[in-house]
Amino acid sequence: MYPNLLTLATLPFFNASPVSGAANTNALHGQKDRWTVKTFILSVALLGFCGVAGADEQTVVVPQDNKPFAVEKADLVRLTGKGIAGSKIEAKVEGPAKVAATSDVRALVQGRVVIGNSVKEFDLKPTDKGKVTVTITVTPPQPDAAATVTKYEFEVK
Repeated sequence: MYPNLLTLATLPFFNASPVSGAANTNALHGQKDRWTVKTFILSVALLGFCGVAGADEQTVVVPQDNKPFAVEKADLVRLTGKGIAGSKIEAKVEGPAKVAATSDVRALVQGRVVIGNSVKEFDLKPTDKGKVTVTITVTPPQPDAAATVTKYEFEVK
């Protein structure tokens, strides 16, 4: 009529029910399933964190002259156009690449913006293998001033 005290003392802590048979087995499996789900969620969160941390690294190629150069398809090419304040700076791309981003650059000296210049950066992403020609045209704001044209050539391997 009263439960056996020895049986109650030997039951696992998470399964306080003195039920025997299939019900007891299912309770144990339920606890194991809960731990499996917790482990799975923790693993997915850890992989997501590690994946985000490693995704930001990329090679950026910045030429310092007009000589032809070579890049890999996964690289990013950054070209800069510079002119006086108010200049119109444009890039024309011919070949297997596209302008992925355009940035207006503000230079600071002693925490203040340098006036009198205009700088624009073009980030180019190769789309396929082949020869790419980029023409950057800087047109000053004066109506009679001549535009400055700079050509860059690179090979996507």
